[in-house]
Amino acid sequence: MDLSLQIQQKQILSQRMQQSVEILQMNTLALSEYIREVAEENPLLDWSEERPLLPEDEKLLQKLEWLQESDEQNRGFYQTEMDNEKEREDLRYGKKEAQSLREYLLFQIHLLPVCEKEKRY
Repeated sequence: MDLSLQIQQKQILSQRMQQSVEILQMNTLALSEYIREVAEENPLLDWSEERPLLPEDEKLLQKLEWLQESDEQNRGFYQTEMDNEKEREDLRYGKKEAQSLREYLLFQIHLLPVCEKEKRY
């Protein structure tokens, strides 16, 4: 007769533990859908998408508002910078704002080699 001892370790998950593991592995969308389905099946459960704001949520909302305000400021700075760049480019390439015909002709007259008396006419 040969006697031997064997040590074995088994892990048996109950149905409730298996369900818990499945729930823990769900992403936010799948978890929300699962809760909605369970709430529809069980009349004692009340499910709504809205939830009260937690202090952490308020901090996140404040950060979001700050980022949106910063975005508006940055957009304004960017637009000003683009306008300044356009003006510098216009000066660099000799572009000017649209002139009236009168202004253009007066400018041309001042370039001509004529006396002041003739320029007045």
